[in-house]
Amino acid sequence: QRSRCLCRDPFGVSSALSVSKSIMESAIPTQRVLQTVDSGLYLEKGEADIFWLLFGTVLVFLMQAGFALLEVGSVRSKNTKNILTKNILDASYGAILWWLVGFGVAIGQAGPASEDTNIEEILGETYYALAYDFGRRPDGNIYATWMFQWAFAATAVTIVSGVVAERVTFIAYFVYATVLICLVYPVVVHSVWSADGWLTAFRDDDLLLDCGVIDFAGSGVVHMTGGVAGLVAAIFVGPRKGRFSASGEPIDIPGQSPIYRNLGTFILWFGWFGFNGVSTLYIGDGFSVVASKTMVTTVIAAAAGCLTCTVVGKATTNIIDMDLAGNGVLAGLVSITAPCSTCEPYGALAIGIIGGLIYIASSKLLVFMKIDDVVDAIPVHGFCGAWGVIAAGLFATDFNYEAAYYSARADDCAGAFYVDSGNALGAAVAFVVFIFFWVGVTMSIVFGTLSVLGVARVDEEAEEMGLDAAEHGGFFLDVLSKSGPVYASKAAKGETKTAA
Repeated sequence: QRSRCLCRDPFGVSSALSVSKSIMESAIPTQRVLQTVDSGLYLEKGEADIFWLLFGTVLVFLMQAGFALLEVGSVRSKNTKNILTKNILDASYGAILWWLVGFGVAIGQAGPASEDTNIEEILGETYYALAYDFGRRPDGNIYATWMFQWAFAATAVTIVSGVVAERVTFIAYFVYATVLICLVYPVVVHSVWSADGWLTAFRDDDLLLDCGVIDFAGSGVVHMTGGVAGLVAAIFVGPRKGRFSASGEPIDIPGQSPIYRNLGTFILWFGWFGFNGVSTLYIGDGFSVVASKTMVTTVIAAAAGCLTCTVVGKATTNIIDMDLAGNGVLAGLVSITAPCSTCEPYGALAIGIIGGLIYIASSKLLVFMKIDDVVDAIPVHGFCGAWGVIAAGLFATDFNYEAAYYSARADDCAGAFYVDSGNALGAAVAFVVFIFFWVGVTMSIVFGTLSVLGVARVDEEAEEMGLDAAEHGGFFLDVLSKSGPVYASKAAKGETKTAA
């Protein structure tokens, strides 16, 4: 039986691709990049796999635009420039940190230190700054993997910036982004997605509960990590001024544009096809079937989450709420990200429905606890991310596990609904607990220190004025008004005021 273990570790680091090696090590390639076949021109398998990763990178990176639209539509106009700047920095600052440190921690392989310790189970020792390590030269697959994983890392940071929008200083932003990208997030990545990680399912033996964790595209690795970090940030920074009354009653603070929020949701859904589908990492040898099925389950779960939230919202408030519908889509997407390759479409339907209900309940729980989350990212990414990991331990069928992971242990490591063993579910629970404590403790140290130093939150005057005026040279709407026909007409008549 064909199994993913034939070409695993998960990122193709150990198995150098012949095409990539020939291109890197020789001025004249010994293998043609394109082969002529009777029916046309085809990429060789190694080159097709690299293209597949780069294609996925483009889709996932587009999600940054989706997050930007969703977040800017959720804040007030006086904080437009601030939140958009942080979205740009998530990708830009994050890229440098990921290149220098994060990728090595997350994907690096064992080195000399591993001979006397088990450090390789926690973090990697190679590929820091993509340097040549221990005589191994990076190949094309490594560069493509770096790109794909950088897009994922940027997502984890963006989740936090949305939670604490409108009130966090740039000092706090740079500090938490640095710690998250260089240490907190990559350690979680390494634990599950590296063949050396202590929770991984991508090796033959020495596995947690003999199975390891099923988190195919990152419900836990990316989304729960970002959600827990955002929860800690929201607790330490506190709610926005005016979010709760003196008696503790919640006061709605409407965002500036439902149009931006809706468009952002659609762009995120579009990018999720790369997030989940391209997490096969390969496209040949039958992985195209896995990728196709993964995209189908992604659509069904998103749709189920949307409809569930819409129906519940109508039943409880008699309103068809656009934001509930949009966040229902995101709740379904996050929920299906871990089990997307191992569940059946009917399983995706159930996962999406439950994800929608979890989103609604956890959103209300946060309001009850007086935790202010501007974009509802903690319920969507944190709570639904945890549910996605658990769902993978329940809904993974033996057939799909064979196709996406290892055929030899499918009878023992499929979900608890399909096999007598509960090992996959037990590993999932252990992973959720690990993320909660690892991310919760480390980010509590970060935000606790920032709070004690008085640099976590902007002062009341800046918050009241708006961060665009306080930090970015003026309001976004002022710029619009001075570029429009009304201002031009007034200027011609001498009716505009000139600043001294």
